[in-house]
Amino acid sequence: MLDARDLGTTTSDDPDAQDHDADEEHDHGGIFGEKTELIFAILAGVCVAAGFGLSFVGAVPESVSLGLHVGGYVFGGYYTVREMIDTLRAGGFEVDFLMLVAAIGAAVEGTTMHIGKTALFDEVDGPPLPATLWVEVERLERDGHTTMTVRRGERYLGAIGPRDAPRDDARTTLQRLRDTGIRRMIVLSGDHQRVVDAVSDQLGIDEARGDLLPDDKVEAVRALRREDDVAMVGDGVNDAPAMANATMGIAMGAAGLDAALETADVALMADALDPLPFAVGLSRQTRRIIRQNLWLALGTAAFLVPATIAGLDIGPAVMPHEGSTLLVVGNALRLLRYEP
Repeated sequence: MLDARDLGTTTSDDPDAQDHDADEEHDHGGIFGEKTELIFAILAGVCVAAGFGLSFVGAVPESVSLGLHVGGYVFGGYYTVREMIDTLRAGGFEVDFLMLVAAIGAAVEGTTMHIGKTALFDEVDGPPLPATLWVEVERLERDGHTTMTVRRGERYLGAIGPRDAPRDDARTTLQRLRDTGIRRMIVLSGDHQRVVDAVSDQLGIDEARGDLLPDDKVEAVRALRREDDVAMVGDGVNDAPAMANATMGIAMGAAGLDAALETADVALMADALDPLPFAVGLSRQTRRIIRQNLWLALGTAAFLVPATIAGLDIGPAVMPHEGSTLLVVGNALRLLRYEP
């Protein structure tokens, strides 16, 4: 069972190097020295609080309150913007910057924005979705896009349609899992059913279930466990309850997800399924070798005990006993050369 979305980690054996890297990554000095971040945080809180309080004073122009709110966002987001610029220069992307822009934009406009699934607009006050927008949303979903409708105040602005494109090696990885003996693969996802169907068809998944909340995933896993053993692969907090109810929980990208790491039985440190077929094959090979070694050890004991009672001297008896020990060790060492 899959519900999956690459994280990279680097390590160094030199503590000084690690400290140096950490200092560079979290260098939050500024015009006030090491306390700049604290002072900016205090100024942000003061500006927001003052702006909120003055909004109730009729004699104070609205622009003053608005300016204080914007000032609070500027002070609070100073380091976010600085780190965003460094990330962009390094060729990355900083999502927090979008959050900051959205927050400032909301403060400046002073209107309520709703962004979410179409079901959201059945729960909030306001006009229903226009028919033309419904048609566009359905077209995006048929093409495998996850849709988010945007409304500002009472006016619908349109729909955003990001698409979950399967990774180039995803189908190959899933086929390798089938080669290990996995008989049935199911996708449990919170995305729209049409989107999940489109991605599943591209990957050759046996069954796709969309529009699921975390509790729905738990119920689905429990129902499947009544039929057979279940391995649940997840990558986030929403998957943790379902992983806890599976026969085996497998967390992806667990280097940064405490909830998934605490719940899972197996943790893949990278946010990728590539190591999973290897892990499954290695565990099955380990089980086979354990069984072989048990039969070898028990068979040797079953021969030596009666033979010793029948009069076999201790010297000759030691030779097959020690020989079987060497065979067990040598057989186990074969795991070091395992290749799927």
